[in-house]
Amino acid sequence: MTAADLLPSLLADDPAAPRITCYDDLPGPTRGERIELSGRVLANWVAKAANALTSDFDIQPGDVVVLALPPHWRTVYWALAGWAVGASVHVADPALGSDDPTLAIASVVVTDSVELAEAADAAIVVTLAALARSHPGALPSHAMDEAAELASYPDRRAFAAPEVDPARPALITPGRAVRYDELVAAPTSPGAGSDSPAPVSASSSPARRTGPPPSSRSRPRSGPALDRSSWCAPPTAPPPRTGPTGLPPSRPTGP
Repeated sequence: MTAADLLPSLLADDPAAPRITCYDDLPGPTRGERIELSGRVLANWVAKAANALTSDFDIQPGDVVVLALPPHWRTVYWALAGWAVGASVHVADPALGSDDPTLAIASVVVTDSVELAEAADAAIVVTLAALARSHPGALPSHAMDEAAELASYPDRRAFAAPEVDPARPALITPGRAVRYDELVAAPTSPGAGSDSPAPVSASSSPARRTGPPPSSRSRPRSGPALDRSSWCAPPTAPPPRTGPTGLPPSRPTGP
């Protein structure tokens, strides 16, 4: 199974089954939120985010999408969207802040920080609250307000499926890189062991597209350092279902 196969397999199995349950226990205004996403709702978020990456930021296979977000359900669909367009998803190193060298080669930075958006050439500012309809503050002109704009993108992929080199880095975190052919573990039979994917050199850089970035979302880089939290990924299988569950305090029914 590849990254491109993951969402179709979830939808084919049981599109209404919960695939991500996020309990937000980080300090901040969204602390205490519980969000549950079905495969269908997750696929809608991924499609909208992927369409935004291709249409607004011209992201192509091999481009770098930097995630500077806390462990959160929104981080998951932006990572899946990056892989849907064939990008190399880099997780910002919280120890480096704006000195992270991946920021210099980023085609776009996806972040919840206005300060880091100011420092990026092109940025998507994410508001973490589940029911947010716009960012509560002023944003730089080269940044996309995800809460206000993402809902306007199609719920289905509006671009041709990219051809991705399976040996190209798909996910790079501080100290480790994972290729596209290692990103999704192969299914194993009950009782069979599974091998952990071998790390590849984090120095492997994806090929860069020549030419200037889209002018509507770009600007010279400058800005202060920023400390970010680590990133988490979704489970590849749904949790056991033993009976009906109650609705969460806030549960989106769609993007």
